Amino acid sequence: MTEHVAPPRWDFWARQFLFAALLGTIVGQWLMMLVGLVVPEGFGHVHSILFCCVYVPLGGVVPAVLWWSWRRWRREPSFRERPRGSDLRWTLLALGTFLVWSQSYTLVAWLAAGRELHYFPATLENALPFWPPATLVYLTVYWFVILPPLLAPDVLPRRRVAAAYALALLPCLLAFLVFPVGMARPAVDPQAGILEWGLWVVYRTDPPRNCFPSSHCAMAMIAGLLLFEIDRRLGRLGVLYACLIGVSTLLTRQHYLVDVLAGFAVAGTAWWVVFRRGRERAGAYWPEPSSPRSNAAHSSSGIGKVCSAAGNAPARTSSQ
Repeated sequence: MTEHVAPPRWDFWARQFLFAALLGTIVGQWLMMLVGLVVPEGFGHVHSILFCCVYVPLGGVVPAVLWWSWRRWRREPSFRERPRGSDLRWTLLALGTFLVWSQSYTLVAWLAAGRELHYFPATLENALPFWPPATLVYLTVYWFVILPPLLAPDVLPRRRVAAAYALALLPCLLAFLVFPVGMARPAVDPQAGILEWGLWVVYRTDPPRNCFPSSHCAMAMIAGLLLFEIDRRLGRLGVLYACLIGVSTLLTRQHYLVDVLAGFAVAGTAWWVVFRRGRERAGAYWPEPSSPRSNAAHSSSGIGKVCSAAGNAPARTSSQ
């Protein structure tokens, strides 16, 4: 007799869909960069945006992730043992992180408008090639930053994840107010191609006065380190991707090298304070696993095992 399995709740599907859509958008932007290199005019501005944000995610990544999630839900009882409301809380944390970061960044830029800017020597930066295609890599930071809460809910205490994001962002915002740093940018012709147009839009919407330290690099690196706390192998890829985003800021003349390094340092400090220092003082921030199910959260590798661990994590960590 086949076991009856209750269908997933709506908040489970909402979290899975958001994760799949963001992952698909990252894949779409990489593909769009490759298309833009081969066909400079791309598909036109509107269709290029749709290609990144709609065609690729909805055409491939989203269906694949949702199908995989449904199979795991039906086949593995442990995947269904997450506390009620957990998926919704983690989804709200991810969306809240994006909103707080983007709006606080815009607010601080407005408050610092008109103030005297400081400039660093750009000898090394000018020696690097100016490469507009890196814009699409740079823009993936907005989606990459909020993947950790969506990828493995309940593997980490939610309050610590929120604290890590906050400690990575606040020093950057304070520095923007106290010591605003500007950077001279090269002229970009938006008519030259879709990639140049994308960088031109970035320049228009992000005035160069929030440079030091780079909040984009800080938030990207803290996301990579959060992935490292979730799963070591996945975290190594996350940290490497954060470094790639840092390189893209140099190739698009968004930041000085010192901005990038300072942003990484801020993220590393936030990670150490929230996770390593707390672990040294309190022993560990979650109990030692007492069963194979809970132990999966510590020994899993890859996205599939990470998400399985998310469903297996002890229920009491979700309220922390």
